[in-house]
Amino acid sequence: MKVRFRIKRFDPDRIWQLVQEERVNVLAIVGEALSNIVRHAQARQAKISAHAANGRLTLSIQDDGRGMTNGLQAGYGLRNMRDRARLLGGQLEVTSASGKGTTITLDIPWKDER
Repeated sequence: MKVRFRIKRFDPDRIWQLVQEERVNVLAIVGEALSNIVRHAQARQAKISAHAANGRLTLSIQDDGRGMTNGLQAGYGLRNMRDRARLLGGQLEVTSASGKGTTITLDIPWKDER
């Protein structure tokens, strides 16, 4: 499986960073999403993209796999990702269609540290 990363250019005059707890939770969400893609999606590729604007960080993990054929029933991994998103003061959205892949979108507050 091929993984592609896309990070939109950030304002070079600003320093954007996550504190340790935020990094741990964001990386755990990305890791769980990629693990689910490898184990369940039968995907050929996955894309990870990030964008920061208006004090928010939006991170998206998208695959071209088979989609969630059993609907959006929350297993342990998906519940854990949603719990981590809430700990970060944000939310996690899952969209999926049979045969058309799945997209996990994390949206959290992100402070501008000047």
